Amino acid sequence: MKEIEFTTELILLFSEKIKEDPVSKKILSYISEIGYKYPIRIKDLTESVYIKRRVMKKSDSQKKFVESYALIDRKTAEKYVEILSFMTLIEINESLLPNKLLVITKRGKQVLQYLQERGEL
Repeated sequence: MKEIEFTTELILLFSEKIKEDPVSKKILSYISEIGYKYPIRIKDLTESVYIKRRVMKKSDSQKKFVESYALIDRKTAEKYVEILSFMTLIEINESLLPNKLLVITKRGKQVLQYLQERGEL
């Protein structure tokens, strides 16, 4: 099956959307870097991708939320994988259920290459 490439305008549009969202950028770059060696699963994302998020800290009788870097949780990873899939930047292969294998598409590579050329990755 032949993969369709993005036009220059679409590359600019999707690169702006990815650049604005650091979680999408991290997930897409992780799938790109590791995905050529072996298939990526959502579980791999939850074990390897760190994001900046609010974590609850208990001190005495108070609960505070502090921003820190932590591993992405499964629900968040699934949400962002779906978003990237709808944008056709990654493909979800469900041939080995219950595992969903994530593969970057040619369009995803185009967007990442553009971001790398601009030094924004």
